[in-house]
Amino acid sequence: MNYVKAYVVDNIHVYRDVYHLILRTEIERLLPGHFIMIWIPEVEEVPMAPSLYRDGIMRITYKVVGETTGYMSRLDRGEKIYIRGPLGKPYKLNGYGRYLLIGGGVGVAPLIYSAHILSERGVEFTYVEGVPNSNYEMFIDEAISLGGEALLYTEDGSKGVKGYPTEYLKTNYRYYDYILACGPDEFNRAVYRLCREYGLNCQISFERIVKCGVGVCGSCVLEGTGLLVCLDGPVFNISTLYEYGYSP
Repeated sequence: MNYVKAYVVDNIHVYRDVYHLILRTEIERLLPGHFIMIWIPEVEEVPMAPSLYRDGIMRITYKVVGETTGYMSRLDRGEKIYIRGPLGKPYKLNGYGRYLLIGGGVGVAPLIYSAHILSERGVEFTYVEGVPNSNYEMFIDEAISLGGEALLYTEDGSKGVKGYPTEYLKTNYRYYDYILACGPDEFNRAVYRLCREYGLNCQISFERIVKCGVGVCGSCVLEGTGLLVCLDGPVFNISTLYEYGYSP
């Protein structure tokens, strides 16, 4: 897959170590849950799941965790980088039913993109975001602006509901036809167990170390399954995970 040029429109500091990188580029059929590989010449290539893509403008929500993302945080308007994609398998979104979008941290990026698509289709959704404290709130206001219900869970109770978003799933799962989830491994495992227990139609997006992005190197295997996050995922229906022996 060839690289495509992307030009920096803006690089917005959201809070602490989290940024929105706004790019102008042309890429076909980039759907919620897909990921791209970002390559900055002379810097390591990294995978990113866009939090929005519309009319040639892409938003990448990222956290500074190493050299490459640190370099990204210093990109200025007008600078050129390269991307390839879309890669992997995205969320499957229907034009009917009621959706619960539930996640935590910067992992909520593909969920808010899903919220945009569902809103355009007139589909009901609830967006539930879990963060350590109110300083880490991400997309609550955006989800509300799209016409959805939005709830914030904070671990310290500084805003919204004190606790974890999985608590909402436990008490409200019967009101939803579809569950979309994305977050840290511990969160994803908890969602998987609950959705299996309740017999829910659930898709979970996983993160792993992705190097090639096309299923060659095997660095992103999902433990115990043989499934490759970059090729078979990153979005998996829990029925597929169960079939391949996923055991959180």
